[in-house]
Amino acid sequence: MWRIPVDGAPPVQLAEGDRPRGVRLSASGRWVAFYLAFESDPTRDGLWIVGSGGGAPRRLEAFGSYRWGSPDLLFLVPLAGPHDSLSLAAYDPATAETQVIRPDDAFPGGIAANDWSVSPDGRWAAYRSAADAALWVVPLRSD
Repeated sequence: MWRIPVDGAPPVQLAEGDRPRGVRLSASGRWVAFYLAFESDPTRDGLWIVGSGGGAPRRLEAFGSYRWGSPDLLFLVPLAGPHDSLSLAAYDPATAETQVIRPDDAFPGGIAANDWSVSPDGRWAAYRSAADAALWVVPLRSD
């Protein structure tokens, strides 16, 4: 994965991988999240984050569905078993810390087809419920 400046400056390699997937740029443009799966080296599989200016990519401990919000927090619904309720966490790339935002039943009824998003200010999440196909909105912060 490369960043190619439009001003003609040399390209910057951001990450290596057989097939980076799910590439998402943060709202500020400072960070890129992506995942690797079925790599020739299986230890490289997982969710990664890298600065758009370059630097060493970081592999996150958790894996799951992710969206940017607020503008540099990566919201993550960690992979859970079939009978587990969904939780929601936020990863701050500036501090490399993950905080659980909603520990249990973050998305009542489950998320249909990975159909969810976070408001730009990071205060709300909207999702399509797997239970009733309705659109739901849940608070992420109390402020």
